[in-house]
Amino acid sequence: MAGFRSYVWDPLLIVCQIVAMQCQFYVLLCTFVMVLTAIAHVQPTLAHILSSKLVSSWHHGWPVVFSYALCSLSGAFSLRYVVRRSKKCMDFTVTLFLFHTLLCTVVSGFPTCWQWWLLNVLTAGVMVVLGEWLCLRQEVSEIPIAVGATAGAGMSGKRAAAK
Repeated sequence: MAGFRSYVWDPLLIVCQIVAMQCQFYVLLCTFVMVLTAIAHVQPTLAHILSSKLVSSWHHGWPVVFSYALCSLSGAFSLRYVVRRSKKCMDFTVTLFLFHTLLCTVVSGFPTCWQWWLLNVLTAGVMVVLGEWLCLRQEVSEIPIAVGATAGAGMSGKRAAAK
């Protein structure tokens, strides 16, 4: 029975949304790292994205920190367009950062730098809060109703015949 806000569980949609969020995250993170390391006159490497050790160094770490910050802001906007539900923003953000942590662990070992953990928790928090706010604004927006299309639909009897 279909009721108000009834949704069917669709695992393919969920997987596609996770893949879309992961792709967006890494494309933007790589782009921001490339731009900000060029500004800092530092050679960009894969370690800027997948290593926890560069975050603790100010010379090599500030492009990574600002890249993560910009990526979390843009990720919140992606949550609005990809996920579209404020209730699911935290789930998708935690999944994104969990996969990122697993990838970092596979590539460069388990992250032991406390600055890396703080950076990931803060950027995930910003992404969740801003993403939920953006999705909530979209959910509570007014639904436009076309008035001209239904003008004669409610008339009955003599009023409808008079027109």
